[in-house]
Amino acid sequence: MPEKLIYTPYRVVYQKDKFEKIKKEGWCFPSTLSFLLNDSCNHKCIGCDAMDFKSNKSFPLSKIPDLIKDLKEMNCKNVEFCGGGEPTMHPDFEKIVRMFYENGFILGLITNGSLLKEKVIDNDLVKCFNWIRVSTDASEAKMHKKIHGTDDFDKIVENIRELVNVNKEKNNSKTNISLRFLLYEFNVADMIHMYNLSEELGVNAINFRSARNCSNQITPEQAEKYERFLKLLKEENSGHVSIFGTLKKSELKTKQCYLHWLWAIVTSSGDVLLCCWYQGRYKTHVVGNVFKNTLVDIYKGEAYKRAAKQLNSNKELLNMCNNYDCRYHKYNEIYEEWDREGDIILFI
Repeated sequence: MPEKLIYTPYRVVYQKDKFEKIKKEGWCFPSTLSFLLNDSCNHKCIGCDAMDFKSNKSFPLSKIPDLIKDLKEMNCKNVEFCGGGEPTMHPDFEKIVRMFYENGFILGLITNGSLLKEKVIDNDLVKCFNWIRVSTDASEAKMHKKIHGTDDFDKIVENIRELVNVNKEKNNSKTNISLRFLLYEFNVADMIHMYNLSEELGVNAINFRSARNCSNQITPEQAEKYERFLKLLKEENSGHVSIFGTLKKSELKTKQCYLHWLWAIVTSSGDVLLCCWYQGRYKTHVVGNVFKNTLVDIYKGEAYKRAAKQLNSNKELLNMCNNYDCRYHKYNEIYEEWDREGDIILFI
């Protein structure tokens, strides 16, 4: 039986030492690296944010030791392998995962699931990951093909099923496995079937999110209707799967974004980005390149501070943060609450 998970955005307050440094010095080292290993992808998802940035580049294996050294110096313990493209397509995926794992990092993987068996299960990498999230987006093959442009839904489902079984039998269920469903106007009514698929596969959690900035995004009427349904589904959930997510649009309500420092982004080409929502503002979000300078020096450098200042002083750039549902919208509110009150007492 999978373990039910609990999520609260107030987990960010456990990084109060970083809050203090941001308040006193205006910056801090990151706690998490989002590593865009490569740009190649075997799916063609509608509304893909990364489609315009595809270059078929892969982060070179030879540069991994330097990156690991920098992350250790920064005490950045969490690394998530994500897109870009499909991370498991990196030619040295297994070697890179093992290098990070053997150096004590807490690892996560965001994948479309198509290569889970060949690249993760068969290479005995399940134990290396604290969590794995599969972007499924549908509960049956026809809808999956409409969204992902491929005919591999049945293979992905079997990969997930085997992943759950291997995690249980060989890994004592230590890896949290979840499915992510991105909701469009044509698949939002399928939420209950998506939940049923998650229960049937025995994953730990399911996460619902609304697609943004695409022609097929859900309507305001759909958002209101199915947000009520999602709330009811959470309240009456008696199954084993934890349900997360919302259809509500998140919004940056704070004076500025304080906490982008916590989340480092390194791309396949070595670029270091101000935050993960770089779409439409890539040039203003590039703060350095790890092939030219160390990640430590980039974080300490003036280019990063200038880019952060430009973002927070430019209303047009800052308003673009509202184009997407960003976890740091809420985190920034918590930071301002902490800054105003001096502390936050949690009742969880």
